[in-house]
Amino acid sequence: MKDLTSFKKQISEDIQLIKDDFSYRQRYAENNYVFNHWILDKIYSLNEDSLIDNITDKSGDNEIDCFVHYEDVKELYIIQNKYYWDSNLTADKLGKFLTEPIAILENGRYANENLQKAYKKAKLDNEYRIFLYLYSTEEGFSQNLYNTVKHYNSEHQPDITAGIFDLADLYDLYYKSKSHGSSQSFKYTFENINPNRILDFSDDKGLLHNKFSAKYVVVSIVDVYKLYFEAKNNSYNLFDENIREYLGSSKINKGIIGTLKSNSEKRNFFHYNNGITIACKPIVKINTEGMRERKYHSSTYRNVVLTNPQIINGCQTVNAIHDVLSNIDDFENKYNDTFVLLKLLDFDSGNTDSDNELYQKIVECTNSQNAIKPSDFAKNKSYFERIQIELENRGVLLEVRRSDKHKFKNISEDIRSKMLDDLRKRYDQTIEMVDSIFSLEKMILVYLSLVKDGHAAYTKKQDIFNINSREYFDSISKKIDKLSFDNLIRMYCLFIRAEKDKKRELKKENGKKYIPYYMFSFIGDFLGKDKEDYIERLNLFFELLYNCDTHEFEKVYSYFINLTNTYQKKFKKMKGIEYNNMIKSQISEEVFAEAREEYEEYNREECQIVKKMINSLDDKLQ
Repeated sequence: MKDLTSFKKQISEDIQLIKDDFSYRQRYAENNYVFNHWILDKIYSLNEDSLIDNITDKSGDNEIDCFVHYEDVKELYIIQNKYYWDSNLTADKLGKFLTEPIAILENGRYANENLQKAYKKAKLDNEYRIFLYLYSTEEGFSQNLYNTVKHYNSEHQPDITAGIFDLADLYDLYYKSKSHGSSQSFKYTFENINPNRILDFSDDKGLLHNKFSAKYVVVSIVDVYKLYFEAKNNSYNLFDENIREYLGSSKINKGIIGTLKSNSEKRNFFHYNNGITIACKPIVKINTEGMRERKYHSSTYRNVVLTNPQIINGCQTVNAIHDVLSNIDDFENKYNDTFVLLKLLDFDSGNTDSDNELYQKIVECTNSQNAIKPSDFAKNKSYFERIQIELENRGVLLEVRRSDKHKFKNISEDIRSKMLDDLRKRYDQTIEMVDSIFSLEKMILVYLSLVKDGHAAYTKKQDIFNINSREYFDSISKKIDKLSFDNLIRMYCLFIRAEKDKKRELKKENGKKYIPYYMFSFIGDFLGKDKEDYIERLNLFFELLYNCDTHEFEKVYSYFINLTNTYQKKFKKMKGIEYNNMIKSQISEEVFAEAREEYEEYNREECQIVKKMINSLDDKLQ
C-alpha cells in the first residue's frame, strides 16, 4: 500500500531543500512556486539549474504554471500545479485550465516566448501531442472532475490530452518503481476465449530453444482495459518496474490512439499493433459452464487465468487503450471487435538463473525500439547495484532509485554517524550528514563533465539513463566505474563542495557565478581528454589531489572553481549571453582560452601549483 502520509512529508522535505538551495531567488520563498520546480525536477527530470525558464507562474499566467517541451519525441506538456490546497479542486477551476491556456496560445499572445514557439511548432506538426496536465497534492478528486476530463478528451484526442493527477498519482510518478507489486498476489481471468485464438508453445520446447513456456492469446482490447482496472482496484502493480508505465509519463503513440478512435480502422488494430508481452503464470482451462448442452467438448471456449501478471512490453498500447476507452461511453459494445495479441511468458517453468537473464534481456530488447525511455530499467542494472554496495562499504549511501531515499531513513542514527565518521576520515573532513547520501544521477553527470564536457551535463540529463543511447548510457553511465570506487567518492566530494560554494555566492548581491560541471570539464581539459591513458590520468589526479597538503589542495580547488567564474564573465562579454542561456550553449574554446589567460595572469601561485601537480602526474605515468 502507498504510504501517502510519509509521501507528503517527503514532498515537504524536498521543497524545503529546494528553497534552501535557491534562497537567492525571491519567489523561492513561496511553497506554491517551489512546487512548480519540484514537478519539473522530480517528475519530468529537467535540469534544476535551467528549469526556471520553464516556470510561467505569475500574474496573468493564464492558468499555466509551467511547461515541458520534448522535441525529440514531439510532446508538449502545459501544466498547472496545486500544492496542499485547503479546499478541493472545483469543476470551474478545472474548466478554466482546460480552456484559457489553449485560447491564449492559439492567439499567439502568450507572454513566455519559448512556450509560444513550442506550441506553434506542435500545431504545425501532425505528429506532435499536446498535454494539459494538472497536478495536485490533495488525496483524490470527485467523480465530476474525472467526468469533465473524460468529456474534454472525447472531443480533443489525439491532438490534445487532458489529465488530472492526485497525491497517489504523484507517488507513482515520483518513485517510478512500484516495488511493492512483486510481493502481492493477483489473478485475472480472460473468459470465454475461442480456442482458435490460443497458441500454446508449452509442449514444444525445442522450437523456442528454451525451457520456459509461452502462450499467445488474441483478446479484445476491452479485456485489456478491464485487466488494467481490476489490477488498479486491487492495488496491484500490473506494470513491471523496469519500464515506464505511468499515465502522464509514458510516451503514447499518437497513431495508436488515432487507429482506436477511427470507426473504419479500429478493426485493423490487431494487424497494426505489435501486441503486449506479459510475464505471468498462464493457465488455460476449459470453460465447463454449459458443457452439457455442447456436443463437441473440444470446441468449448477456454478461460485463460493469469497469476501475478507483469506487463514487460506494450506500455504505449495499454495506455492508449486506457486513454481512448475511458473517454467513451458503452465501450464494451463499441470495441468488442477490436483485438490485440498477448504474449504470455511463464518464466517460473524454467531454470532460475538463465530465465532471469533471459527475462531482463526480453524487457530490454522488446522496449528498445519504442519511444519509451525506461530510465528505471537502466537503474536496475547490476553494475549500478554493485557500485551502491561498494560505496556503502566506504561510508556512502548511493541513491540509485528514488525509493532509496525513503529506505535510507530506516537506517539508525548510530549507523549513519559511524558511516559519516568513516567517510570523513578516509576522504573529506568537510562532508556533512546531509551530504553523505550521494546521487547516482549527479555522479554520472559529474563524470560526464570530466570525460565529455560541462555543457553535456546540463543538457543531456535525460540521456544518461536511456538504455537506447550508445553515446551516453553505454559510453558514459555504464563506464562510470572506470574510476576506482575511492576516486568516485573523491570526485563527488569535490562536486559537493563546488555546489555549496556556488549556492553561497549566488545568495550574495554581487557574488561570483561558479559552474560546478564546467569546473570538472576544465579539469578534464587540463588532464588531456584526448589522451589514450586519460582514465588512468583521472584516477591519479584525484589520488594526488586528496593526498597533497591542505594549502596545495585549496590552491588547486580555487584555480578551477574561479576559472569557471572568469569564463562566465568572459562569455557574457564576448557573446552577450547571460548565465542561464550560457549553460545551454556549447563551451567555447575561444572564450575558454581568453578566460584562462586572464585568470592566470593574476593568480600565478595557483597556476604554478596546478602545473606542478600535472607534472607530478606525468612523471608517475612514465
